[in-house]
Amino acid sequence: MRSIDLEKEAEINIKKSRFISILIPFNNNMKVNDIINKYKQKYKNASHYTYAFITLDEKKYSDDNEPAMTAGLPILEELEKNQLTNVLCIVIRYYGGIKLGTGGLRRAYKDATVKVIKEATLKKLILSKIIEITFDYEKTNELDEIIKEFEIIEKTYQENVYMKLNIPINFNIEKLKSKTLTFMEKEKAFILK
Repeated sequence: MRSIDLEKEAEINIKKSRFISILIPFNNNMKVNDIINKYKQKYKNASHYTYAFITLDEKKYSDDNEPAMTAGLPILEELEKNQLTNVLCIVIRYYGGIKLGTGGLRRAYKDATVKVIKEATLKKLILSKIIEITFDYEKTNELDEIIKEFEIIEKTYQENVYMKLNIPINFNIEKLKSKTLTFMEKEKAFILK
């Protein structure tokens, strides 16, 4: 899987219609309508504000009054084809006065999405989880060697050492469990590389 960590915009023109595509990092906590409204302010009086998004848990698209399955679905298909997740792609159309037909619309929305994906910096997405561990001070060097590649979110030294870590889902946690006093798994996350 891949994703992005920076927003990207691109533009194509087809038979006098202007298509502006925007690829945005996105997750389930964000509200699509709020983001669309932001772009309605930036690109006022456009004919259509179509979109598709994919997260780890959900996918959705909108044709925004274009003929059914001619706008949002081609956007979604390109996101899937490129193995993207946690992204929202908005394609804004300013109608140029020449009808494109359903086939032409599908191609135009697909091409606008392809262009913004090609111009974006795609990053590998590694599924991960948050863990919390507590261990004795004498295990510090041994555990530091095991966790050296992981993101340390929090680390405190009191009676024992406490760490909150972001680790890849496929990491064999038995190595850690056997050396810790307490071990707790938390919510899923992901790491962009």
